[in-house]
Amino acid sequence: MRINKQIFVRNLVFVHLIKIISFLIVFSFFGCQSVKNSLYLSKDFVSSTDENIQIGYITGDINLSDFNDYFGKIYEAIAKRWTLESANYNIDDIDHNARVIVTIILTNEGNLDGVKVNLNGGDEKASNLCKDAIRSSVPFPKWPNKMVNKLGKRTEVKITFIYR
Repeated sequence: MRINKQIFVRNLVFVHLIKIISFLIVFSFFGCQSVKNSLYLSKDFVSSTDENIQIGYITGDINLSDFNDYFGKIYEAIAKRWTLESANYNIDDIDHNARVIVTIILTNEGNLDGVKVNLNGGDEKASNLCKDAIRSSVPFPKWPNKMVNKLGKRTEVKITFIYR
């Protein structure tokens, strides 16, 4: 089957346009502070194993921007686990407008030294799903020497889960 190049390009442009519009909607809804303080915005909505369910996306802490590659991989791993862990929850019971902010203490060995929910909007199931996603993602890769030299043996990382 031959793909018409013009249709392919048009569809590709349409997909990117939808992503830009989605970003602008999120930016206007949550305000510039939320987006300005984000290092990482997961590429797309994180879909559960049921393709009709869209869980949301995560953002990460801008204070760690010197190590985008490392933390981008961490956030991506957590986003994937968020998808997988959602199978253990009744997604319909979770507030689809929930916003959960979790602070983790990450060690240079790639382990967690603590997980604390800072904001959950009153939705305990949403918070538990986020914590489960983080805990099931461990261990993370060990830090490169450059990170250890700058951050020491542990650092605090804020992760925001935004449900949709």
